[in-house]
Amino acid sequence: MRKHEWIRFLILGLHYLVASGLLFFGLAIGTLAYKFNPLQVAMPYFVLLLSMLVIFRIAWITRRPVTSESKGRSLWVTLPLSFGGVFTTAVFFLLLIYRRLWLG
Repeated sequence: MRKHEWIRFLILGLHYLVASGLLFFGLAIGTLAYKFNPLQVAMPYFVLLLSMLVIFRIAWITRRPVTSESKGRSLWVTLPLSFGGVFTTAVFFLLLIYRRLWLG
């Protein structure tokens, strides 16, 4: 492992947590909140858009070019994998929060 690889993993981990939290809160706000004015109606879409931008950034970081030693991974391969990982983490957030509320 190269010297700066741990920084890359740390940044990816933070991106996954941020994107998962945004995805969870965007879906939770969109389905559970009362909507009284246009700002409250637009807020879930804005949060989901931010989540999609962070997911795109994760896919951009995890792609790799074709080299003589390895096959490359294009953005079209890493984007669904990134979305799947973020969605799984958002479901994990949901389970943690509901479990805490259920026990509380």
